[in-house]
Amino acid sequence: MGLSSSRHPRLVPRLNYVDPWDIPAMESWLVQMAAQGLYFVRCSKGLLWFRRDTPGAVRYRLDAISPLSPTPDLETFQQAREMGWLYVGKLGQFSLYRCDDPDAPELHTDPLTQSMTLELLEQSIRRNVSLCTPLFLLGIGMILAGFLGGRPPVLQLVESSAAFSMLGSLLLDLIVLAWLLLQCRRFCRLRRSLREGIPMEHRTGRFRGQVTRSRFLILFALLFAVLSAGISVRSISGRERWNITPEHPSPLSFHLTHIETDPAFTYRHLYLSDRDMENHVQAAWSLFAPAQYEIEEGGEVPGRNWPDNSGTYSPSFRLSYYRLTLPFLAEPLLRALIQEEYDDWYVYELEHEPGRYQFLRVDQPGLDETALVYDAVEDTWEMLFARRGAQVVVLRYYGLEDLSAALPALAQALA
Repeated sequence: MGLSSSRHPRLVPRLNYVDPWDIPAMESWLVQMAAQGLYFVRCSKGLLWFRRDTPGAVRYRLDAISPLSPTPDLETFQQAREMGWLYVGKLGQFSLYRCDDPDAPELHTDPLTQSMTLELLEQSIRRNVSLCTPLFLLGIGMILAGFLGGRPPVLQLVESSAAFSMLGSLLLDLIVLAWLLLQCRRFCRLRRSLREGIPMEHRTGRFRGQVTRSRFLILFALLFAVLSAGISVRSISGRERWNITPEHPSPLSFHLTHIETDPAFTYRHLYLSDRDMENHVQAAWSLFAPAQYEIEEGGEVPGRNWPDNSGTYSPSFRLSYYRLTLPFLAEPLLRALIQEEYDDWYVYELEHEPGRYQFLRVDQPGLDETALVYDAVEDTWEMLFARRGAQVVVLRYYGLEDLSAALPALAQALA
């Protein structure tokens, strides 16, 4: 192998894509790098640095470092040199040797002796894994608790962009934990085979799969970070509120006037600063529901009072609208909204006043699923749940009209 004559040879940095505890894979990867003209020099700042030179056929061997001495002692260094092995430097928890002579004897000729040199390293690996595993499990548990311990998961997924980051973090944690356990298991199996007198197989193509996997994981982590940041920015910029006016109408062509058919009905406006508290829209955005609206409309019928004479009849509604990216989420989302808005919210009344609330499934042409909730005691309140395709609607109505009469208009608005 020819050596570069330059006093300052060019050094090339490379990421370490090979599992650090897989001795045969790391040695085989370094051999392949040398065949490409890249010879290991040092490990610094998380990078492996190589000297570019003439491609050659060399052998590399890793020898475990003693915790008491970060570099080989003089006797070990001389013995290796006499056998044709040159000390290159430190690589992780190993000393690295290189041999340019294909006929030179192996650095370790006795598997049992080599196994003894790996004993302290195995203990260190087991200790690190036993410490890291509970931490990873704790992190995974915290993510799952945040995702499963509160609102229904599909609601969090649809309404909050943070759910995407939570799922991505969970996936990365699971991958890293599986990789950590796999590497520990592989190293322990290697040492056990050495104790049984089986020589180490130094040539393996396993490193190729590890390089591909590591590159994929790094790319996945980078894309995930970029997507999470972009989704967060888009979610913040997608929050908007406006008063319903002729110039800025409601995004849905379904209005309170489809329910209140009295010609005397008029919209009323109650302003707090410049905000109309009676008629307004709040918009939001998420990856799985790019169109989300909370629409409130209210008005009154002059000359008509509530049945209890508490004042002028002033009906209103609050409508939640979702247009989903994935249509198959519509059905579970509607189930979750029924649970949150009806089953959970009115749990006391449902338990102590059976029969008060009537939950009715309704077949309405133009809608995939429809359900109405009536209050049998106070007929001033109704609720509607509906979905069509990738659209889901929840409507809370406060008034005296029959909400079912407005279902055709809602079906047309969602068409």
